[in-house]
Amino acid sequence: MISTVGRLKFAGFLLLTAMAVTLAYTTLHEGGHALAGLAFGGRITEFNVNFFNLLHAHVSIAGEYRIVLTSRKSPGILKVYIRTP
Repeated sequence: MISTVGRLKFAGFLLLTAMAVTLAYTTLHEGGHALAGLAFGGRITEFNVNFFNLLHAHVSIAGEYRIVLTSRKSPGILKVYIRTP
């Protein structure tokens, strides 16, 4: 049988692991947005992965570009068109 101290240590380990995985996932996810913005000529103005406020993690991108997403003609297939002014 596992002691109370052992259970607390295991719970703490699980909590820290969950926090680390969430932080890594959020950083990689927002990094993907940043890379896409840079690939289409944008400039990163803000990169926020505030771990204690995950609902507001975001990347702000500035630049002269527009991305149009459409799937009207081919259901299930997403087409991306890049238009520059």
